[in-house]
Amino acid sequence: MKQSERKNRDIIEAAVTEFVENGFKATRISAIAERANVSKRTLYKHFESKESLFEAILNKLINTCHDSESIKYDPQIPMFDQLKDVAAKLIETMGSPEYTNLSRVALSEFIRSHETARKAIEQSQRNYFSFENFITEAINDGKLREVDPKYAILQFTSLLKASTFWPKIILGEPIPTGDKLDFIISDTVKMFLAHYE
Repeated sequence: MKQSERKNRDIIEAAVTEFVENGFKATRISAIAERANVSKRTLYKHFESKESLFEAILNKLINTCHDSESIKYDPQIPMFDQLKDVAAKLIETMGSPEYTNLSRVALSEFIRSHETARKAIEQSQRNYFSFENFITEAINDGKLREVDPKYAILQFTSLLKASTFWPKIILGEPIPTGDKLDFIISDTVKMFLAHYE
């Protein structure tokens, strides 16, 4: 990693910490620079404003979810088993400390700006390419009934988040593990397939 890339990473990590601790509005650029161990001048070379820094954090959040997602449809494997694997991958991403911190920063700003939230949701939906292809191929193969793949993905991920992601973000509860997590995943898949299979 080049020095400029390291500084960029350090600035983003410092901004995430400051935004989580103090909120977007109250966070000062000087505090971010101090935490990142760079000058304000260096920070402004990488990011022209606090808003552009937030946008970089948002892109990192979306890309974290996208990068973790390698979902391929296999007509030889039962839908139940495939969707369980998809759910496990999504929960693994949502449970990571980086994703949690990035999400907390993003959510605090979404409450302040509905327009920012709307743009981020649209962008994140465009990044579910492999899951969308998975649903489309399953429909074409006759394993799922006709449905808008984006809508089906929203339902599937919302069911998972209700018992894993949101309790962690809002209440600070750890994401369930072992038998409890397996039950949540299995139940989510059963509910989804009961409607769409």
